[in-house]
Amino acid sequence: MSSTLFKSCCVFLTALALSEALSCYQCNGAEGMPKAIKSIVAGVVSMSTANATECNSDHVCSAGTFCLKTATIYSVTVSSKTFKFTNYTKACTAETSITYKGTSTSITSGSCYPIGNTTLLANQVSASTIQCYCSNGDKCNGVDTRSASLISVVLSVIALLTFY
Repeated sequence: MSSTLFKSCCVFLTALALSEALSCYQCNGAEGMPKAIKSIVAGVVSMSTANATECNSDHVCSAGTFCLKTATIYSVTVSSKTFKFTNYTKACTAETSITYKGTSTSITSGSCYPIGNTTLLANQVSASTIQCYCSNGDKCNGVDTRSASLISVVLSVIALLTFY
C-alpha cells in the first residue's frame, strides 16, 4: 500500500514540476570589473550599482518561452594587457526567433547570439553584446547547467521507478 502511495506521489510531483511555467531570474548587475581599470572606464561605461538587482528567489518572472541573459562584455586594453568585465540583464522572453547574421533564426535553448558588432566606445574601451537563451530548467539564466541537468535526471529516474 505504501509503495503505491509513494509511486503516486512521485508521478504527481513529476507532472507538477513539468507542467509549471518556466521560472527565470529577473535582475541586472555587473561582474568582473578589475579595480585597475575603474578610473579608465569612469564616464565611458555606466557601472552604477544603484540600479543593480541581486539575482535571488525574490526576483523571478515566469511569462516567457525562454529565460534570457543579455550581456554586454567590455574590453579595456592598458599597456598591451586586456581586461574584461560584463554588465548583464536577466529576464523572461516570449521571443521564439531572432535576427542573427541578417536572417530570422529560430532560437535554440542553450545558445548565445551576438547582437551587432563590437563597438569602440573610447580610445581603450570596446563593447560587444550577446543574448543567451535557455529553457532547460527553472532559473537556467543564472545557474550552472550541470545543476539543471541533475534535477532533470533525478525527475526522470523517479518517473522510471514509478512505471517499473
